[in-house]
Amino acid sequence: MTLLSLALYVVSLFNDAFYIDAPNPSALAPGWITLVAGPFALFAGSWSQHALAWLANPLMLGAWTTTAGGHRIQARIFAVLALLFMSSFLLQQSIITSTNGDFSKITGRGIGFWIWMLSGIVQVVASFLINVERKAPDTQPLA
Repeated sequence: MTLLSLALYVVSLFNDAFYIDAPNPSALAPGWITLVAGPFALFAGSWSQHALAWLANPLMLGAWTTTAGGHRIQARIFAVLALLFMSSFLLQQSIITSTNGDFSKITGRGIGFWIWMLSGIVQVVASFLINVERKAPDTQPLA
């Protein structure tokens, strides 16, 4: 399931994440642009919901790696936090759209956002399906 989550995440990068009230509503919308531009909002001190939502990306990386490593508690924490941070973007009404610090109104969420959220949901499920028992191979005496 972690691979499905990762695949959905990659697909989300090539779809529109959101639309703004502007002449070209999807100019800044592809997921890969928001992934690349997100850290700039953090470094610029713009701790808006968008910046918080962007933090879901490194949390997802943590969820994938800890799930793959079988660390169920850490995987669950990373996955649930990632999903909560992703969900914070639903509360966002405007987003920074220029280096001048200008904001534009968000008019809708694109399919990329919903696929991104789905990747988080799938990862939460995957983190709860980690095999708790690591059974040793059956060793039966030879007859």
